[in-house]
Amino acid sequence: MKSAVFEGSRIRINARTSRAGAVEIELRSRGVPLEGFTFADCVPFNGDELWADCQWKRGADLSALRGKRVELAVRLRTAKVFAFRFD
Repeated sequence: MKSAVFEGSRIRINARTSRAGAVEIELRSRGVPLEGFTFADCVPFNGDELWADCQWKRGADLSALRGKRVELAVRLRTAKVFAFRFD
């Protein structure tokens, strides 16, 4: 799995789901899910957005991860993710 140095304070996705679909994002370090940013903590995205904030139970602010290497794991249910970016 590829990792990237996180710069910014949030992750945004360009995605589209069906009515029953969802996009879930989990953040990992060396393959290990980061506490508070697991699939179980994720607030699933549903809809059609050009740039939607990824959300977890603790919110969307990822400032504490700035400068760290992270991996994104994506779970899709009748959905497509076209792009993501660090803001």
